[in-house]
Amino acid sequence: MDYKKWVFVPNKQDWYNSKITPKAKAVSQNADLSYNLICDEDDNARLVLFQKFLDELHELIKSFYINSSSFGWVPNSFDTVYWLSTSNPNQILNPIVCSAKNAPDQMNAIYNCYKSDEEVKALKNQVVNLIQKFKF
Repeated sequence: MDYKKWVFVPNKQDWYNSKITPKAKAVSQNADLSYNLICDEDDNARLVLFQKFLDELHELIKSFYINSSSFGWVPNSFDTVYWLSTSNPNQILNPIVCSAKNAPDQMNAIYNCYKSDEEVKALKNQVVNLIQKFKF
């Protein structure tokens, strides 16, 4: 097993606070890493690239939300809430759109609580474009 660092999205939905793991983790040889941004713990060039990506991602997430029709929206327990997520916190290269009624955790998410799936699909497209820009 090799020690690695990777980019992850806390709670699978906290994109604005996504970051590089602070401590090295052992990775199984059989692990499916196809949607992960992962590198050796001492690969400084790759870690710098990951941080540049995260800086741009955080700005994108914040800017998109502030300029959306959902900015300032406070859903009630009967509203359907939409958000950008991942199927696993480490699978940042595979963003997905999620929704639920009465989603209290999501209602408290910073810059990731939307009124419509159209907004989240547009956000997803921008995130995918950013990922492609970095050629991961």
